[in-house]
Parts: sequence; C-alpha cells; structure tokens
Amino acid sequence: MCFIVPRFTDTDSVVHDPTFGLLCQNFKKYARELDVNETIEATKVLSFLRVPADTVIVQTLLQMLRCNINLLNLRHIMFLDYILGKYETNNHLVDALKLALPLAFQIHLPLELDNQDLPLLKDMLAYSCTRNLPDRCINNVVTGLLLHDQTINAQTAKSIIWSLCHVNCTEEKYPTRVQLLHICYDILAMKLDQLSYDDVLRTTAKIKGRIMEKHPEYYHEQLMDGVAEYVIKTYPAMLANARTNILFGFINCLANNNYTPDPDQWNEIQRQISLNPILHGKNFALPWAKLCLEMASLGLYEDKLLARVFSEEFLNDYLGRNNNVLDYLQLLTLHEAVKSFHSKEYTLPPEILAKAKSVYPMNSLNERLEECVARGLGDVLTCVKGGHPVQLNQNDTALKIPIAQLDLPPDAIV
Repeated sequence: MCFIVPRFTDTDSVVHDPTFGLLCQNFKKYARELDVNETIEATKVLSFLRVPADTVIVQTLLQMLRCNINLLNLRHIMFLDYILGKYETNNHLVDALKLALPLAFQIHLPLELDNQDLPLLKDMLAYSCTRNLPDRCINNVVTGLLLHDQTINAQTAKSIIWSLCHVNCTEEKYPTRVQLLHICYDILAMKLDQLSYDDVLRTTAKIKGRIMEKHPEYYHEQLMDGVAEYVIKTYPAMLANARTNILFGFINCLANNNYTPDPDQWNEIQRQISLNPILHGKNFALPWAKLCLEMASLGLYEDKLLARVFSEEFLNDYLGRNNNVLDYLQLLTLHEAVKSFHSKEYTLPPEILAKAKSVYPMNSLNERLEECVARGLGDVLTCVKGGHPVQLNQNDTALKIPIAQLDLPPDAIV
C-alpha cells in the first residue's frame, strides 16, 4: 500500500506546476474518448483548480459538451450550468453554453420530469425560477411539488421559498404557486428550529424584498411571528450587538406600526436596546432626535440619549444645518413628549422652543375642523389650574347640574 503525499497547499501552485501542464497535454490526447459523465467530471475538476476558460484543455472539454448537448440529462444540465457560472473570464464558448443549456432544459423537462423525485423537483424549480424559464416549465414543476405537501421538510421548504421569490406568484394568475408558497410557509413556521440562524435571516430577507416590491401574497403572519420568536430565542443579545442601521431600522419599524410585543418580550427588548454601545456614540450626524422621538412613541426613554439631544453642543450642531424645519418640529414634539410623560428635567432653550413653535405648521382648516368636531362631539368642559388641566371632582349624583355649581378644586377655573 502506498500513499500520495500532497505537494501543494493551494490551487495556483498546482496549475502553475510544469507537471500539471504535461498532464493536461497527455489528457487532451485522450479527451475525445470520454463519455458525457467523465467530461463533466473533468470540467468540474478544472473549474475547482481555477484553470482559465480560454485554456486549450478547458476549451476542448467545452467543445465536447457543446457537441453532445443533446445527450445531457436534467441533472447534467443543472450541474454544468453551475460549473460555468464559476468562470470569471468572459468567453464566447462559455457564453454560448450558458444560453444553450436553459433551452436544452426546456426540451428535456417534459421527457424527464419525475413527480416522485422530490430532491430533483426542488432543484428543477430553483433552476427554472433563476433562469427565467417559461411559465409552463415552472408550473409543471410546481404541480409535481404539490404532490409532496406532506413530505416536504424544512430545508426543502426553504429552498422552494427562495426559488419562488424569483418569480411572479400573483394569486389570480398563478394560484398553484401561491398554494405551494403558503404550504412551505406553514411547514417552515413549525420547523424553523431545523434551520441555521443565517438561513432564517436570508429567507426573511428574500421574503421582505418581495413584500417591499408590492407583492402582498408573500406575507405570512405566522411565519413572521415565528421568525421573531426564533431570533429572540436563538440570539437574545442580537439587539445589544446590532449595527447602527439594524438597531435604528428595528426601532423605526416598531414606531411606524405603533407596535410593542407582549410585556415579557418588550422588557427584554428594551434591556437589549439600552445595552447597545451605539447609544453611547458621539457621532452627531446620526438622527438621534428622530430616534429619541420614535422611542418616545413606544414609551421608551433613554436618559443618556435625552441628555445628549438636549445638550447645547448637540443642538448647535443639529440646528446648524440648512432646511432644518423638520429638525425643529422633531425637537418640539420630543420636548413635549418628554416633559409630559417622562421628566421635566430635559427642556429646550427658550429661543429654540420659540423658533420651533413659530415654524409649526397651522392648518388653514382649523376653524372648520373645530366646528365639525363640536357638532359631532358636543361641548368639552376643561378644568384648569395653574395653566394646566386638572381632574374635575366627581359628582355623586347622576343629575345634571349648572356649571356654576360644580365642585371645583381650589384656585381652578372652567
């Protein structure tokens, strides 16, 4: 028994070794005796070694594949297309094969479609969807996959979802695609723990992309809820270590939808947000006022952030920009929210507060709105003490009484 000790530590060393060149010359002499499987295997090895597509040996093998393209089966076509995608250099023969292989796939599909072979159906769907093949090809594969709705596992469901994110799944036009999509959503929602964390993120990103392109059929509430629970369970410190854009985007989504999770989850989320070192950053270019305002809309107030936003240094830099009307409005809204619901410790300087109020837009229809509201809701009675509304003392009787006889708090007016 003998062992071959590898002499090379990288593919470049192999390709540039004179012995490899001699091997290729000898191999070329017998290349035409190879069958299709051997030709594809040889092309795969040369691709792995990063032998350029314009070399004589690779060109020889590609020419053989071009001449025998009708002998390729569906698996050959998909694998060869994958290998050709690895070549970085543009080459006419490579480009010609890339155009020819999808056409060959369309011809072989009706002849070799095996509805009992789930792995093959999954791969064919991925190829059909990513190569922009005709609808009939995709629909035929989708119909075959629907026969396996009880045997699809999490990995297969993930692959199918990725594939269908490349094509149109409008329910009115492609009902079978939507049916398969939501079957895979249901499977994945129950078996998310069988996927890796990266796969879950990539799947969610692909679905999000389609939803953002105005395709509501890709939304699935149970799966999205399941993804959120999976992320919190698998990576509870995600928000504490999240990059700036992710943290700000997450808070923005919650604020825009006026949504807070159940108390246990929300308490943990707030704790993770507070632990993120980004909140200690000194980069005034970031939208700190907007972030504080969005957090305030969720009932979340971070004193270290508020102290920075209301500091003289930040305000001078923040309001020193041109076209800053929106900046003033955000500061005014944040000022009122913090003062009303959190603490009177933070306040804007009088001159900034006056400027913010002066640029606050007034609706020209206020009087008409007031008239309509009064007509619909009737009169509103407000008890004011020291310039602020206070609660009226409760009256034990259910009878109507004149305003003059109301039991008002001391020094209060109506």
